[in-house]
Amino acid sequence: MRPICPPNAVKTLTAPEGEPDVIDLHVAVELIDGRECVVSYWRPSREQLATLKRDGLVKLAVAGRTHPPLMLDAVENFEPGGVTTTACG
Repeated sequence: MRPICPPNAVKTLTAPEGEPDVIDLHVAVELIDGRECVVSYWRPSREQLATLKRDGLVKLAVAGRTHPPLMLDAVENFEPGGVTTTACG
C-alpha cells in the first residue's frame, strides 16, 4: 500500500536517517468519536486490492515492541474537516 497525502495534512512524519526503504508519511489531525486522532490514508495496489477481494487480510506492522491503540477503516474518500495545507509539498 502507498500512503496518500490528504488535503488536510498538517504534518509530515519523516523517514529516519539510514532507512532508504522508508518514505515520509503525511498526516492529518481529525476528530473521531470525540477524540483528536492522527490520521493517514493508504491506497492498495491492484494486487493488494485483488487479495483483499479474495478475503485477504490487512497487516499492520509497527517498529518496536508495542504501540498505542489503533483504528483501521475503509473509506471512500478523505474525511471532512481540518485545513488544506501544503504539507504534501
